[in-house]
Amino acid sequence: MARPVDHARRADLALRALAFVRSQGMRRVTMSELAAALEMGRPALYWYFKNLGEVFEAVLAVILERQRDFLVARMAGSEDPLALVEAWLRGVCAFYAEDPQLLPVLIQLWALGEPSHPQKVLETTRDYAIELQNAAHVLLSEAISAGQVAPCDIQSLVELCAATLDGLLIQQVRQGTDPLPALDLFCRRVLDPLRLPLPKEPS
Repeated sequence: MARPVDHARRADLALRALAFVRSQGMRRVTMSELAAALEMGRPALYWYFKNLGEVFEAVLAVILERQRDFLVARMAGSEDPLALVEAWLRGVCAFYAEDPQLLPVLIQLWALGEPSHPQKVLETTRDYAIELQNAAHVLLSEAISAGQVAPCDIQSLVELCAATLDGLLIQQVRQGTDPLPALDLFCRRVLDPLRLPLPKEPS
C-alpha cells in the first residue's frame, strides 16, 4: 500500500521552493538544484512533486488560501454591498502590495512548469475567481432587490470588476505601476454611481 503524502509537509516544501526560486532571480532552476536547496534527495523530492509544475500548483494553493483569509478579514463588518465589492478589489491589490515581488515570482515559477500545467493552473485560478465572482453576484442581486443598488447588468459588472483587477495587477508586474489610482477612478466612475440613497425616515 502506497504511503500517503503528508500535505502539510508538501505545502512547507512548496513555500521553501518558492523562496529558493526567488533567491535565484530570473535564472531557470532544476529539480536537482531544488532538491539540494531543500536538503533532500531527488527521490524524496519527486515523492512530493513530479516536476516544477506541481511545485507551482502547491505554492498557488497556499497563496490563494492566504489571500482568501486576507480578504475575509478586510471585508468583515461591512454591510454596504458596493463597499464589499470595492474591498474585494482593493484587498487583492493590498495582498500583493505587502510583498511586491510575490506576483512576479509566481509568474516566473509558473513559466518553469511543464507544458501540460498551464491549463491545470488556469482551472485552479478560475475556480477561485469564480467563487469570488459568484459571491459578488449574489451580494449585488440581493442589494438591487433591497433597493440599495441601482438596477444593472450584474454579470457584466462583476466581469468588469474582475477584468479590471486582473489588468491592473498584470500592468503592475509589467510596468511597475501603482494600481490604486486607476482603481480609485474605477470605483468612483463605475461603483459609486450605482449606490442608491438611503430612504428618508419619516419625520
